[in-house]
Amino acid sequence: MKLRPEEIASVLKSQIENYQAEVEVEEVGTVLEVGDGIARIYGLKNCLSQEMLELPHGVTGLALNLEADNVGAVLLGEDTLIKEGDLVKRTGKVLQIIRLLKRWIAEEYPGTKTCIGEYNFCGPDDAGNGVAMAEVLGVYAREGLDMAYFWFAPGDKDAAGCGFRLLRNPDGNGTAVGERYLPVTVSAPDDISVHPFKAKDGRLSLVVLNKRQGPTRKVTLNLARPVPKQEASAWRYSNAAAQQLQPEKIPVEGTALTVELPAISGIRMDIKP
Repeated sequence: MKLRPEEIASVLKSQIENYQAEVEVEEVGTVLEVGDGIARIYGLKNCLSQEMLELPHGVTGLALNLEADNVGAVLLGEDTLIKEGDLVKRTGKVLQIIRLLKRWIAEEYPGTKTCIGEYNFCGPDDAGNGVAMAEVLGVYAREGLDMAYFWFAPGDKDAAGCGFRLLRNPDGNGTAVGERYLPVTVSAPDDISVHPFKAKDGRLSLVVLNKRQGPTRKVTLNLARPVPKQEASAWRYSNAAAQQLQPEKIPVEGTALTVELPAISGIRMDIKP
C-alpha cells in the first residue's frame, strides 16, 4: 500500500469539512515563520495538541508543539505556498494519527505493523518541548504503536532528552515505565495527561503532565485499587530546571493521590505493589 502526500492531505481536508464541532472555534492566528514543512504560529493560545488547523491554499496544519507564545505545526499539503503573515484558523478537531494509520492498514494491508519514523515534535530548550516528548511517548504506548524512532538521539542536557528519560530512564539505571499501559479516564484531557503503566513485578508508574500555561494545578488521581503506605520514588520536570529531572520522595497511601504541577511540567511516580 502506497499513500501519496496529496492523498493524505485530501483525507485530512475531508475530515475537517465533515466535522461538526460542538463548540464554535473563533481563534485565528498568524504564521510567524515557515520552513522544512513546519510553521510557527502566533495567536492560537487555546490550541490543542494534534489539533487540525486551516491554512490558505487548502493546506492543513497539525499542531504538535504548544509553547508559551507560539504553536509549532506540521504542514500537510503544498507547504511551499504558505508564507509569513498568512492567517491560520483553529478547527477544534483533534486528529488521531495512529488510529487513522491502523484503520488504513486494517482496510488495505491487514497484519502490517505501524511505525512512525524520524519524528521530531519538540526542540532542545524550553520545558514545553520536554513535556511534548513525554506526551508523545505516552500516546505511542496508549495507542499500541509497534515502533518509532526519533529524528536524532536525545541529548543529556536538552529538553527533549528530559522528556524521553522521564519515561525511559529517570534514575540513570534504565528504570523504564512498565510494559502494560493501563486504562485511564481524565476529566480535562486538553490540559492534563495521565499515562499509567504497570511492570511485570507489579510496579505502578504514573506519568502526569500539565500541558498548559497558567497557575499551578492540583491533580487528584483516583486509583482502582489501594496502594500500600510508602515513599514513592518520583522525578519532576519543569521550567525551573528545563535540562534535568528533579528526584524526590512522595508519601502515598490508599486510592486517592494528589500532586501539584506548575505550568508546563510533569512528574513520574513509581509505586511499589
